[in-house]
Amino acid sequence: MQPPDPFGEGFGDLVAERLLRARTLLISGEIDRELETRVTAQLLALAAQSSDDITIHLNAYGDRVEPALTIHETIRSLGLRARMVALGSVAGSAVLVYVAAPREDRCSLPHARFRLSEPRAEAGGSAEELETYAREVVRLHEEFCGRIARATGRPFELVEEDCRRHRALSAEEAVEYGLVGWIADRPGPGR
Repeated sequence: MQPPDPFGEGFGDLVAERLLRARTLLISGEIDRELETRVTAQLLALAAQSSDDITIHLNAYGDRVEPALTIHETIRSLGLRARMVALGSVAGSAVLVYVAAPREDRCSLPHARFRLSEPRAEAGGSAEELETYAREVVRLHEEFCGRIARATGRPFELVEEDCRRHRALSAEEAVEYGLVGWIADRPGPGR
């Protein structure tokens, strides 16, 4: 059951509708299967509507790679120019969503924070099931780190180590790292 809408009945739907008309998405909260389904549907609807650019505002976190990978690949496969704007926090698997756009289209607000971290996994079952699951977790970890390494120009080993250490970055540090193309209060691409 959804919590009551604090702004009145239907206000959230009205805001979402207006954002979509402006070709803007807000990805906020935990990157999970529910958010993946909603965002993917919105992206597909926007692509069917026109080939105009879209803007994605991101204030999200997550420790599951699969939903983030689906959003990442959907953004990349649509053929639309997607501009990413980091708000607040971009952490864990949300970093994978953020780097779906080319660096020149990745912007951050000055006080946004980024956190690289390893995907988490919970498993149970037989030894054989756990072994299969462990192989899949390793594969997803390598996919996650590999995509971030390619998007930032950093060596895979460095990205992997930074994820293991749960490295946190300010907006300025994220520019130096290659995650962010430019900070919104300074001149940058598209301005």
